[in-house]
Amino acid sequence: MEISYTFSTPSGDLPVGPREMKRAFMTGPQKVHPFLTVGDYFDCLRDFLLKDNGSIIVPLSRRALKENDLKQEDISRLLIRSEKHGRLYHVSSIEIDTSEGPFKLALSAALTEDARKCLFADRDNLILLGGRGSLSYLPEVYACGESGVARGKDSQTIGLLLSGWLDDFHEWHLSRAEAMEEPRISLWDTKRGFRFLERDEACEIFRKISMILTLYFDPETFYQVYPWHHSAGDFVVRTGERIEVRLTTVRNYIPVIDVPVEKTLRPILSLIYFLFHMLLIIRIDRSDGVGEIVWAGPFSIKASLRGFFDALSLHTGGRAYPAGSLEILSLLQSFSGDELLNLHLSLLSYYSLDDTDEISAVQTGLKDHVKELENIIRNFQI
Repeated sequence: MEISYTFSTPSGDLPVGPREMKRAFMTGPQKVHPFLTVGDYFDCLRDFLLKDNGSIIVPLSRRALKENDLKQEDISRLLIRSEKHGRLYHVSSIEIDTSEGPFKLALSAALTEDARKCLFADRDNLILLGGRGSLSYLPEVYACGESGVARGKDSQTIGLLLSGWLDDFHEWHLSRAEAMEEPRISLWDTKRGFRFLERDEACEIFRKISMILTLYFDPETFYQVYPWHHSAGDFVVRTGERIEVRLTTVRNYIPVIDVPVEKTLRPILSLIYFLFHMLLIIRIDRSDGVGEIVWAGPFSIKASLRGFFDALSLHTGGRAYPAGSLEILSLLQSFSGDELLNLHLSLLSYYSLDDTDEISAVQTGLKDHVKELENIIRNFQI
């Protein structure tokens, strides 16, 4: 079996040779691991995939290619490509060539203790939500475990999650060039090149992100996907004849809101809090994924509100929402500007932000956001 390692770059694959293998492994921008090398990292991924005589990739190869007699010796090539390094996970694509054809997987690696805990929770949540009705916005989970490196008194455990590869789906971020009045969506398309999307494409992305999050909101238990971040690349996009969006990770699935009011009012208030928080956070990203906090324009509110009502109309999984779309819109339009602001201030006590820059940005921009939201709600039609 031929085994090779590469780094993904906008201009194509960069092979990892003996010189690169000896370099210190970077855990983030300008963050060097205390002792792990690039070679250590790639070898850990390889060992995980090939452990116990291919107990992971051989069954997956049979499943992907519908070939029951396939053996490890039928696998001719294994390519591990480092794709991105996020706040929590380091993501690689895994290409496997066999005598019956090729296929591709995704492998997420978590190095810190907190990241590993998150990875294993992610596995459980992806499995839980992956079996929910007809929804198909999440990658399929194939295997999860650990690999590691020990050097003298030092050791590094790496949590690993193997899942389905979302083919031709790409990370995106808000980006602002100097001449731009407001940030635009930059699609990190590694096949066709990075590019800015048009306004109608951006609207569709926000609409579908909102729809996906709302579809996974459970109106009976108030469970929802939380937290999620654009800066972490949680949602990926495929362009073409139509815009497609997928959610790559579910770090937690919990009932964030437990409103202490009459039982008959709790569902509708929980849904409203969910909506307001989503419409706020969906606008916020770090410029190009790593820079300063930037806000999407007010168009994103309208597009996201449309996605929310699109999800309500589907009643996915037979769940009954606490009110119909017209009733919910009527309630939203009944709030005064002061009431909207007070509701947003109170929801921030439930939805805690873990990024100090994000907290500062929300505190600074909340009043303007609420004014824009009020205007859009007033004129919104289903």
